[in-house]
Amino acid sequence: LWSCKEAYAKAVGKGLSLPLNQFVVVMDSAGQFRLLSIRGDIEEAGRWSLHEFSADENCAGAVAVEGSVPGLSFWQWRPMALCFSPDGK
Repeated sequence: LWSCKEAYAKAVGKGLSLPLNQFVVVMDSAGQFRLLSIRGDIEEAGRWSLHEFSADENCAGAVAVEGSVPGLSFWQWRPMALCFSPDGK
């Protein structure tokens, strides 16, 4: 829930200066988070999509998009192994 609220606040360019009580995020019957209202406006909230992701078991995130996103892909970056041996060869 927190990552979805933070994602929306950042998407509108306000960041954490946007009072968190000005918009409501709920979990729907399918287990997905969505905006229920923005300053009491249900129609405005319906124009936004929230997408959660997990980078690992200790890290959650979310993306807020004005409009709908039919497919959102996430990649996990892993550092490459060192190209050289520790002795420099």
